[in-house]
This record gives sequence, C-alpha cells and structure tokens, in this order.
Amino acid sequence: MLILGVSPVETKLKISLLFFCSQVAVLMVAGLQSKKERKRSDYRLFVATLWIICVELIADTIALIADGSGTRFWQAALRNSVFLLYAASPLVAMMYAIYVDYTTRVGGRRPRKRIALYLLPSAAIICLSFASLFTGWFFSFDGSGHQVSGRFMYVPMIVPFGYLICAIAVLIKRRKTVNSRDFASLVSFPVPIVFLGTLQSVMPDYVILLPAQVLSLLILYSNIQERRLSYDYLTGVYNRRKLDECLEAMIEESRVSGKGFAAFLGDVDHFKGINDTYGHTEGDRALVAVARTITKSLRRDDFLARYAGDEFVAILPNCDEAELREILDRIAEGFSEHATPEVGYSLSISIGGSAFDPAVDRDSESLVKRLDALMYAEKRKKA
Repeated sequence: MLILGVSPVETKLKISLLFFCSQVAVLMVAGLQSKKERKRSDYRLFVATLWIICVELIADTIALIADGSGTRFWQAALRNSVFLLYAASPLVAMMYAIYVDYTTRVGGRRPRKRIALYLLPSAAIICLSFASLFTGWFFSFDGSGHQVSGRFMYVPMIVPFGYLICAIAVLIKRRKTVNSRDFASLVSFPVPIVFLGTLQSVMPDYVILLPAQVLSLLILYSNIQERRLSYDYLTGVYNRRKLDECLEAMIEESRVSGKGFAAFLGDVDHFKGINDTYGHTEGDRALVAVARTITKSLRRDDFLARYAGDEFVAILPNCDEAELREILDRIAEGFSEHATPEVGYSLSISIGGSAFDPAVDRDSESLVKRLDALMYAEKRKKA
C-alpha cells in the first residue's frame, strides 16, 4: 500500500513485483488442471487458496494505481480494492489451517463440523472491513484520495497468526499420521508468511505480505506436484512408480548395510464381483477402504503402494518374520472389524508376505514374484 509522497518509480516497481507474483500464480493454476484430482478435497482447498491470492494480487495492483487519484472512478476502485485486501487478509491462513486439518486426519476424513470454527474469525474480519468503509476502523481515505490506516489496522494482521498457530499445533499433534516429507512441507508453509508478514507490519508502505503468501503457496505446490508424481490419486497411498524406486533402494541398502526388511503383497478378495455387482464407483470406494484399513495397521515408517488394480504392496523397514506376522494379524483383525452391511458385501484381502532374502531375491522383480506366489497360495486356502 502507498503512503503520501511515494514516487511514481516506486509505484512502478511495486506493480512489477505484483505482476511477477501474478505470473507465478497463473503458472500454478495452469499446472493443476488435473480432471482426476478435481474431486479431492485437498486439491480443492489448494486451488481455492490460490484463487484467493490471485484476487489479492489484482486488488493490490488496482489499489497502487488508484491511490491518490482524484477521479471518481479510481476512487471507487481504490475503496473496493482496499476493502477486498482487508477482507481477504485472514483467508489464506484459514485455508492453510483447514488444509492441515484435512490432510492430517486418519483416512482423510473431512472436518465438516469444525468448518464453522474456522470461518468465524474470517467472517468477523470481512464484516469489520465492510464497516471500515464507513467508520475508518481499519482504513480510511484523506481529501487527496490517499489511503490512510485506521487505528485498528493491526487486527486483520493478528487473526492470520492465530490460524497459523492453530494449524501448527494440529500438525505437531498429528505428526505420527504424516510422512516426513509431507510434514516438512506443511510445517514450512507458514515460515515466509510469519517472517515477512511481521516485516510488513512495521513497514506498511512496502509490498511484502503478498509475495510471502505466493512463496508459501509455492512450497505447498511443490508438495502437491510431488504427490501427483508419487501417489495414487484414488487411494492416497504411493503409486507403482514410487514403489519401484523405494523397493530398488531398500534392496540396495540391504545388500550394502545388511539391514533387513520385509514386504507383502495383498489382493482384494472377490473384487471383480464387487465391480460387476455394485458398479465401478462402489469398487473405487472399496479400494479406498482397503487402503485405509491396511494403513491403520502399519507403522509410521512403513511404505504402502497400490501395485496394480486391487493389489497393494507394503515395504516394512527393519522388520523380521515375527514382526511381519504381527502386522499381518493386525491387518486381518482390521478387515474383520470392517463391516459394511449397508452396501451388501464385506471386504477381505489375501496377503503373501516375507522377509527379504538376498540369496533368493535377486532383484525387486523376483521379490514381487515370490510375494505374488505366496499371496495366491493364501487365496487358494480360502477357496
């Protein structure tokens, strides 16, 4: 935002910076046009946050151009733009808090009941921003057409910090449900906003906070892009590409360091019948339920991937045969408790598991082939 006496050169530099941030935002929008992922809540939350930042960038650019203009049109544009900036000030932090709440919940359950709690502070800021058009609480305009800060201007800056603190507290509390890479990305998101936002509060005439928000969103964007490359979009577990990479790395590490690991391959029983009888949409729901049930029985550092169709492969570092049996028993117990009478079928899975044997398993392909044989032996026992 501008203050009295700011030169046209400084205004052009600020507009150029905002334009650059807008280009970055547009590139992120263009890179997220995935039809398969549009139904995912975490994807929608990220896109909504991105559009909020785009609106802020446009509003701040208009405010810079219109500040100090004496024409009626630009004065109206300035008033509306400043209102939008103040009204939207807590929304990015709010969306981040909701995003953390959603992505760290076991099974990705939506925090619908808590949405109202997240919305209340932002709704209050929006109402107070609108009231400021008449009261000058957050902002006002002098006779020369310049924006003037109100006596309560710091209130919209404090609310986002509350959201960020809440989100970090939730993230730390649920850290065991998040893998290390996702945790690092989520916990890094607030850093630019907190550091540069604090700087913005003591230097209000500089354009700092919006570039900070764009930088924070880039951190989250890189994590989403990583998830697109490494995760199965339907079930949320790792995909075949990531499985191949991880399995090769584990085998190499085991041969070099001697550290053992175990793995298992599971195949959903009678999955074709579920698809044929209830349709592919219900089949997709079944796969999601299978992935959730297996995940709940694994340890934090265990790796689960969708291998192909209704097959899942897990890699269990530092796991011997005895511990493998305990994990498989937990999975079996989890499926026995997974009753779905409302849909007319029950879920079960046949699993073939074993510790890695360097004398038998020459490479990842031979290991998976052996697990596949063990899995089919287990399936024949049930027949």
